Amino acid sequence: MQLLDQIVAWLVPAMCGGAVTLAAVVWRYGRAMIHGLRVLLRAEIIRIHREYVQTNSPIPVEVMDEADDAYSAYSALGGNGTGTKMHNEIMAAHNGPTRKEHS
Repeated sequence: MQLLDQIVAWLVPAMCGGAVTLAAVVWRYGRAMIHGLRVLLRAEIIRIHREYVQTNSPIPVEVMDEADDAYSAYSALGGNGTGTKMHNEIMAAHNGPTRKEHS
């Protein structure tokens, strides 16, 4: 019984320390993943804005849907006002033909 008590006395703190370390690693990588996704989504919003709004080109409906989806995810991940401003400008831009009609 004494051997079991010694094993438990050693094992419980080791497992707790391991769990804390694992939680810290998951937290750090999770935050990095969220930041990375937010950067990629913002880049997509910027690309669409640059390609259509800044050139005053008609935006196909599918591209507007893509921009809206990207913005929804970007905003949910804590995106800032710059993405909101670009999204609003994209949504207010002139609709063009669908991609199939355009080709």
